[in-house]
Amino acid sequence: MMSPATATEAQEEARKEQELSFGQKAVGLSFNPSGDEKVQKIKEHMAAVLDIVHEGNGTASSEALGYDLDKLAVGQLVLAQMAAVKAITYKK
Repeated sequence: MMSPATATEAQEEARKEQELSFGQKAVGLSFNPSGDEKVQKIKEHMAAVLDIVHEGNGTASSEALGYDLDKLAVGQLVLAQMAAVKAITYKK
């Protein structure tokens, strides 16, 4: 059984997750253990792009091709965000 403090922390974290947009969740906006400003900026910008793509033009959920293109774009954008973060945080 969780202690009251742990349960409260878990509830607070769940509440924060519910407030995040699709793009923010996809890039893990709340996860930046190093506190790197460049990482944060990349995640914020990519989250905004993902939100635009996810909102789409209304056909993504009603047409197979639109759905496939949406999934492809989201996957590629998340990969690009991860690669960008890796590139700026890479240390020899």
